Amino acid sequence: QNYTCGIRLKGYCEECGVEHVVRKPCGREWCPECGRPFSLYHRQTYLRVLGYALEMFKDAGAVGYLIITCPEEMREEWKDKRVLSKVVEYVRRMLAREGFEWGVYRWHFAGDKGRRWYPHLNILIPGGFLEPEKLERLKTLIYRRYGIKVVYYRYIKNVRKLRHVARYIARPTWLLQDEVEPENFKNFRKMGIWGKKYFRSASIESPRELEDFVARLHELVAKGYLRAGVEAMAFAVLHGHCAFCCRKLRWKRVKSWWMNNVHNNLYKLGWGVWLVVPKEGVGTGPPPPSEPEDEEFWYF
Repeated sequence: QNYTCGIRLKGYCEECGVEHVVRKPCGREWCPECGRPFSLYHRQTYLRVLGYALEMFKDAGAVGYLIITCPEEMREEWKDKRVLSKVVEYVRRMLAREGFEWGVYRWHFAGDKGRRWYPHLNILIPGGFLEPEKLERLKTLIYRRYGIKVVYYRYIKNVRKLRHVARYIARPTWLLQDEVEPENFKNFRKMGIWGKKYFRSASIESPRELEDFVARLHELVAKGYLRAGVEAMAFAVLHGHCAFCCRKLRWKRVKSWWMNNVHNNLYKLGWGVWLVVPKEGVGTGPPPPSEPEDEEFWYF
């Protein structure tokens, strides 16, 4: 693929002498590349959503999925990013008061039918079945505040379905509508969490000790959340660590796609991550190149 957006970063490991290259997409959903389904931006967002969801699943044994849909009569008002930010802030505080101390949210801006502005807020919270009285109270609080009657709730009890929901929530939706211009939503936060202290993955990019990161990585592999080998290596690089020794990388920006000239030493790990390994190799040598169709983690 000829990537046209974002930047490329080169990370150098002083311990192993290995260069790592990461493509960081621009992340703007109105971008022709990032805005399409199954783009690199979609995949990397999916990894983040799934990481948070799996932590809640481990803690509660199930994950609740809440959708709050903008009513028809309020769609013009909800074309303002400040209004959507206030909605998120209220819902986060309300859920925390009601006993859901941590969770993750992400906005969708349109649906699959028509080309209309159709904002709805996707929320994942730890827990499963809600008593009818509890669910009715949540709906009542949301209705009193915003007049919203359409509030959908379900819960997920197995990892396979959780992967599917995470992939759906992570999908970009801006290009499915024609009513709102991108200029009105620059710097808008489409996704976030609350209760950060409960999320181990929220601080994994800057662990206090190398051993903390290595232990976390081994845990993800042992529990089957990451496959050993190239997938675990790609995960390490995306979090700023060497694919081999897990030490912190030194980064600088790559101005051109110069790696075409050294393709014999270029190895794809997936998720927008490559290794550039000297011909003499490092340790026992680099892993074999992975093919796009081998990314079973994404399609599972």
